[in-house]
Parts: sequence; structure tokens; C-alpha cells
Amino acid sequence: MISEPLMNKYRPRKLADIIGQDHIVQTLSNGLTSGEMHQTYIFSGSYGCGKTSCARILAACENCEKGITLEPCGECKMCKEIFAGEAADVREINAASTRGVDDMRNLQDYVNIRPLEARVKYVILDEVHSLSREGAESALKMLE
Repeated sequence: MISEPLMNKYRPRKLADIIGQDHIVQTLSNGLTSGEMHQTYIFSGSYGCGKTSCARILAACENCEKGITLEPCGECKMCKEIFAGEAADVREINAASTRGVDDMRNLQDYVNIRPLEARVKYVILDEVHSLSREGAESALKMLE
């Protein structure tokens, strides 16, 4: 029997479940309710503070099949795929192992294609501090 890691089992699934990041939750909630979401969000902080969780929840909030919401249902196909890390339009990349300029160029090609199933395409760059110098410059160019 394969057990699920505790960090995934108890990972928050909606903005209200995020503890200790009230300023982040308020900022994301304001953007979602006003319909004025930005193109890029940068989450920074120490290990385990909820950066990746916030990014996944934000992706689910914008792509839930019941519409843009502060509380994704967690039951629809998009929500399940996002929280399982299997959504085609929400790519989570570990920049510690995918760190070169060619990897960032491939990501640029991915970003330029319209979403397949989701409303909004997301790229979550985890461990971005591990990018090579050239990879970081290419990633910044992509954000521009």
C-alpha cells in the first residue's frame, strides 16, 4: 500500500485554509473578487511557508469549473488535476533540476501556446533560486 506524504495529504485546498499568510490571502482574494489578476506573482519565503500551496490554490481558484471563485470545489476535473499535479495547463517545474537556459527556452515555447482545458495557464517555478545565471536571465526575459 502506497501512502501519501503528509505534506500533500494536509496541504490546504482553498485560500481560507492558509494559516499565517493573511496578507497573501487578502491580496489574492482582492484580485480574484475584483477580476484584476496580474500576469505574474512571486511568492518568496522560507521552506514550508506555503509558496507552492498558494500557487496551486490560485490556479484552482481561476480554473475551477464552477467559475472564478475564492473556494475551488476540489471535486471537478480541473481542481483534482491541479491538486494532484497532473493538469496539462498548470506546469510545476523544479528549477533545481531544470535549471538551464535551454529548459527556460522550452518553457517559453510552452507559455506561448493557449491553454488546452483551463481558462488560465500557470507555470509554478519551484526552487527558482537554483537556476543557472543564464537560465535566470532567460526566465526574466520570459516574464517581460
